[in-house]
Amino acid sequence: MSNDYFSDLLYREPIIKDKVVKTDNQFEIGLNRLKTNIPNATPKFEIEFKRPLLPIRKYYYKCISNETITLFNEMINAFSSNNVLEENIFLYQKFYNVFSQNLNNIHDYIKNGYIKPDHYLSPESNSYSNEAYIIYFLKENAIMLMMELQNRFSDYTSNDILSIEEIYEIYFSENAPKDLLIIPISIITNSPITDEKPKAHLKFKPILGGVETRPEVEKLFNFKKLIKKPEKFSKLEEKLFNNKIIDINYNFIADKGNKQLLAAFIHQLIRHQYIQSRFFPGNKVIKERDITKFFAHRYGYGSNCDKEFRNFKNKDRHKLQKLIDSNFWLDSII
Repeated sequence: MSNDYFSDLLYREPIIKDKVVKTDNQFEIGLNRLKTNIPNATPKFEIEFKRPLLPIRKYYYKCISNETITLFNEMINAFSSNNVLEENIFLYQKFYNVFSQNLNNIHDYIKNGYIKPDHYLSPESNSYSNEAYIIYFLKENAIMLMMELQNRFSDYTSNDILSIEEIYEIYFSENAPKDLLIIPISIITNSPITDEKPKAHLKFKPILGGVETRPEVEKLFNFKKLIKKPEKFSKLEEKLFNNKIIDINYNFIADKGNKQLLAAFIHQLIRHQYIQSRFFPGNKVIKERDITKFFAHRYGYGSNCDKEFRNFKNKDRHKLQKLIDSNFWLDSII
């Protein structure tokens, strides 16, 4: 895996060395020689960082961007549709370990060097401000890679899925900036917005049990162990179909807002005791992460709403009730 550049930039001190031995003209020549790497898939996040104006900053901005795309492409290519589940679980942990180590290394570098955002945000141009600019841009790219991994492939891990704010807190012991530098990319489609209901001839057939096209996974709770009111629950799933959250084959429909609706649906199921709270033998508590993983497996690709579920428990608690109140099909779950 192409992880050397992140480490080299931190530990071999090319920034300080280059500041001494390279001129602006040499940086411009080096920049012109760099090719532009192209991502193999559309990224889900982008970085809104201060524009590089100095030759040294432009050069490292391009180097870091290219290396980030290289790691992104390696990740995308590794998770092939031909992989078996165990292989994807292994791959997730492999990339997670690399990205996590990058974040830890950057934290240590910033802490030991007493580097602060004010250094690169200042209009001054010196070795300290340039170094801060490069390291903080590296930091945002490292966070973005972790977000891409979690957002795309979290079905293959039992690790907690962290928000951007939580990554700042856990890895850097700091609050995220008020205006986040990493933002989701809005994908605009030409599909018209419509309120049409599913066609009448597509009759939804509730499944009382597991979905045949998604075999049981040993580490996940199955339908029988997790669902407390199976008959009533299977009828509630028809609401997901009628509201275009899943299709007739129990596949998640990745339309805007559907993850939040699915997360609210799960909250309502827990609130009204459709989900077991403990399992036997051992009378052990069923964790909320186990519940969201069950639904992510049941509804397939793109349906992991663990982040939205947790946000509704914490910072977006008021939004959850507002969403339920404004959607009768959610409010009618009793």
